[in-house]
Amino acid sequence: MVGQAPEASSHKLRNVVLLIFLVSLTVRVACVWQAKHTPISDAKHYARRAQHVLEHGGMPESAYRTPAYPYFLAGLYKYVGTDWRVPATMNAILGALASALLVLLAATCVDVRAAALAGLLHALSPPTLALIPQTLTEHLAVPLTIGGLLLLALTDKNTGWRALLCVASSALVYGLLLLTRPAGLYLFPAWLLLVLYSPRRRMWRPSAIVTFIVVTGFVLAPWLMRNYRLGMGPFMLSSAGGINLYIGNNDDAVSDGSMKVDVSWPELGKELGEAGTDRWARKRACEWMREHPLRYIDLCRVRALGLLGAKASGYAVISFSHWFMAPEAFEAYVKRRAKPALATTWRDQYARLQARTRGLIEWYYALLSPFILVGLCLAVLQWRRFAVIVLPTGLYLLLLSLTFSQPRFRELSDPFLFILAAALVIDILCGTRQMGARPRRAAKCVLVVIGLVVAIVMQVSGISADWYVLSPLTGAQ
Repeated sequence: MVGQAPEASSHKLRNVVLLIFLVSLTVRVACVWQAKHTPISDAKHYARRAQHVLEHGGMPESAYRTPAYPYFLAGLYKYVGTDWRVPATMNAILGALASALLVLLAATCVDVRAAALAGLLHALSPPTLALIPQTLTEHLAVPLTIGGLLLLALTDKNTGWRALLCVASSALVYGLLLLTRPAGLYLFPAWLLLVLYSPRRRMWRPSAIVTFIVVTGFVLAPWLMRNYRLGMGPFMLSSAGGINLYIGNNDDAVSDGSMKVDVSWPELGKELGEAGTDRWARKRACEWMREHPLRYIDLCRVRALGLLGAKASGYAVISFSHWFMAPEAFEAYVKRRAKPALATTWRDQYARLQARTRGLIEWYYALLSPFILVGLCLAVLQWRRFAVIVLPTGLYLLLLSLTFSQPRFRELSDPFLFILAAALVIDILCGTRQMGARPRRAAKCVLVVIGLVVAIVMQVSGISADWYVLSPLTGAQ
């Protein structure tokens, strides 16, 4: 802060980081012990792959899921235990670490007050807390992403071998991110640009590119070579592959996360193999987009709204609703496939709880989104200052909108948007100019108030519900 000695400012930042870490950890551990849990969708697949690693010493012969998170889970199962609270507690620790790292990253762009608020927003985010019991890659990917970009930001504060060490460390973390969550590939152009050029110092760093590519390639090499030897092609698939591209762009797609398609993936896999299936799906998706340009634009709009609007993640809604079920209702839910009649008796309670949790998350995002959107627009105008946040986050959101996304995918982008929202709040409350001297403080306040009024009206009236889903495809759209 202005007028403080560097030592005093640094000491204050350390105290804030520790405080946010403890708050975040306390909240998350409390969630672990309060929650009721049954794995949802992808969480089941990662748990199965972790068990496969334990039993067979390696991943299944598939490239669809990358290895870092299953191996991470397998280590927990082997050395700590297989009870669901083991990975959930580790998720709580990783989440607290992400909150602390977010404060440090924010402090490279904004003052300590805004950094603390950003960390607090992450620490108390309901959608993030709801996912703590689930074995999902976001828990590992979020601290890796924040930590990697923090190391990249620190490159600007160092020179010589120290700067090169920051670049190498950032590349190492980025490689691990790709092995954890392939959608991190959408960050690559922005990450590479920030390695090559420092917007704040306005200088080029061509030698750093070589270090970044070599270290990232070294981290990825074992997985890529393994895939090549198994005949699956030297590329990671999953959420950055052709299969998901086709799932999100076909005649039956009506919203982000639409999963209905006109093919059987297991049968196609037997015929073409995994790499061949991925190429077939990518080709079909690209053909469909060329044949239905207007429909494709509508789907891109729907996906963008799901990542920036007030739509709740189905994963968060289901997981959160479990917490509030009566023990008998939850037991019936867990056994719903074996004893469907028992679960039917609790169907009304399930519906009420899911509607309540969905409403909670939607209201949370509705009230937060005006700060995020106004903050994002102002940060673009101050792009040199916020480049390490705006470039990766903006590109990630753009490429997800153009390809395939689910509301859950915003778990990777929300922390960075919290920084922008927090800086805007501090500008309004304290009269700082972190988001720029113009528009003035009063104008920023007016923009946010207008956004809040619009968001509340749309949420109360239900107008925005139709924005997140399209009508079935008809005619020549």
